[in-house]
Amino acid sequence: MEANIQKNYPGGEHNEETEMMEIVSSEIGDENVYLFTCDFRKGPVEIAGRMRAYIDDVIAHHNKDKAEKDKVDKVNLIAVSHGGQTTGTYLTLYGYEGKVNNAVLTVPALGGASLAYDLMSNQGKLDEYGLIQYIEHGMKWEEDYHVLVEAEQLGFVDALVGELVPQIIDVVRYWQSLWDFIPVEHYEELKAELLDPVECAELIERSDYMHYEIMSPQGENYFGKGFKKAQDIGTNIYIMAGYNVKSVSGGEVTSDAIIPTASATGATVAPFGQRFNDGYKQKFDTGYYQVSPCMTIDASTSYIPHHTWFVENYYHGMTTSDPFSKELLFTLLLSDKSYDVHTMQGYPQFHETTNPSHGVHAMFSDSQEGYLSSKDKALVVTNCSAINDITVMSINARGLDIDFSFEPFTLKPGESKEVAFIGEIPQVSAKNFEINISFMNKTITPVSDRTFDFTIINGPSAEYDASKPYVKADMPKELDEVIGEKASAVLKKLGIRNTAATVYNIVIKVFQLIKNLFVK
Repeated sequence: MEANIQKNYPGGEHNEETEMMEIVSSEIGDENVYLFTCDFRKGPVEIAGRMRAYIDDVIAHHNKDKAEKDKVDKVNLIAVSHGGQTTGTYLTLYGYEGKVNNAVLTVPALGGASLAYDLMSNQGKLDEYGLIQYIEHGMKWEEDYHVLVEAEQLGFVDALVGELVPQIIDVVRYWQSLWDFIPVEHYEELKAELLDPVECAELIERSDYMHYEIMSPQGENYFGKGFKKAQDIGTNIYIMAGYNVKSVSGGEVTSDAIIPTASATGATVAPFGQRFNDGYKQKFDTGYYQVSPCMTIDASTSYIPHHTWFVENYYHGMTTSDPFSKELLFTLLLSDKSYDVHTMQGYPQFHETTNPSHGVHAMFSDSQEGYLSSKDKALVVTNCSAINDITVMSINARGLDIDFSFEPFTLKPGESKEVAFIGEIPQVSAKNFEINISFMNKTITPVSDRTFDFTIINGPSAEYDASKPYVKADMPKELDEVIGEKASAVLKKLGIRNTAATVYNIVIKVFQLIKNLFVK
């Protein structure tokens, strides 16, 4: 069987991940790259069986006419989205056979997709603001086009979607894959509404097995259990997922815009727009602190807690659009070593994207990214742009009494600078705060900002208020505190609140500089 992807499809006609495959080919040679394709309408259990046979064929084909020393008995797997769900199902059902060395599941739909539920329940509502940010991220645009629809007053688009969705449902209603994309918590509701128990008995039987034996923690072949069996015989399984992005189909869940973070990873996730309250304690003691800096993700409940990476603002299918996720992916895929999130230098479990469309990146100088302790003395600010200089105009802390005193500075593409701060770091842990950076660049949207979440890890845990397990994720902007909630709501309705807040921070900084000149 000739399975060489580059030879069979030199134009990439059947290669949905062309860039990924080209990178792999450049490292190990075209003759060692194979592509498994499947009928998207089929369920992951059926596809996993076909993948099992395909892997046997690949090994046999590769070993044909090879000397004994050049033969292999394992493959490496890279899987994306639906491919992550099918590959995860293969590893759960057949991983014990030991025919996989490294498997990297990127943005996998293991536990389903919010897009499928929104579609099948006819509750989808297009998030135009988020969709444009998705495009900016994928195209690496450095202009903030999303501000043009900040008011989100494009109701006619939702009306159009509302007309199209019922017609789409008529086409996909009986696809096994779509039903296996429905998250467990919504499955029975939709099954009762849309499937006749007699006419659809076979579909229901198959989907029940997927939901209650593989997707559910109580299942005999739950992902977490199956992955562990495969890991125990030497298979390295890794998951990479995005978080803190709203679903483009309107679902109020933390996701990568398509796949809920909880579905992709098994992690415990706060409702979208909220975070765990200060002092939150992770559900399982894994030997490490595994709560995200923004306190929205508890990774201790993940399918594989020590082998799952979370990238904030990592959009679905955009692995190669972010330097961090791109480098991490190919390191995990092509290495003979076994890695975990605690020992892999330079690749912390939680990371803020460095995609150029997000402008800047920030972390403290002497702590792991996203965290702060008393040993830190400066904030490291990096220009994420590939082509444009940026000028940092202001840096403000919210929820922590520290101050950054500096004159505006310019960073060339990829350049970093340490900015010192003054103030005491409290002797406390599991306490959240934010850093907001306002900057200017040479684009048609020259004024921008970015907010970073951090957790203080510097002593005893903050007292946890169990009566308020969740609080608002975003702290008030400096402008909000000046003009009040009502005026801020008006600016938001007009679609200019974020821009006004950024301009306000820059103006205040300019006034401070002028004042300092006179004082001197």
